[in-house]
Amino acid sequence: MPYVTRQQVEDKIPPPALLDALDDDGDGQEDAGRFDSIVATASQEVEGYLAGLYAVPFADPAPAKVRAASFAFTCELIYNRRESKIPDWLAAQVKFWRDHLQKVGNREVPFDAGTEKAFVPGAAITERVSANAQST
Repeated sequence: MPYVTRQQVEDKIPPPALLDALDDDGDGQEDAGRFDSIVATASQEVEGYLAGLYAVPFADPAPAKVRAASFAFTCELIYNRRESKIPDWLAAQVKFWRDHLQKVGNREVPFDAGTEKAFVPGAAITERVSANAQST
């Protein structure tokens, strides 16, 4: 499921830069499926950080952090296709989200209280055990 809409990207990236990034054959037309492929790649990166803790892909609506990070990564991929320098606003967001998602994946910071984890933490004893309070 895509976490980024085309409208969000068009609101932030100028049309000439967007078209240039999505036109690989130079015919002045966006290549079919290129935008969807970029969004999928960015979404997959976000899911990669969180897959050890949460069931991915996230259901719609995805958590705000997932959507924001996917948006930043999508814009970065678009700029990296043709531009040599990523705008400062984007570089800061990309760095923040990569660092933050890495910390979430390492269980250093919480993600989102409203998002259920893929598993319930804990342990289950599946064999009979005897407890002997007298042994040392």
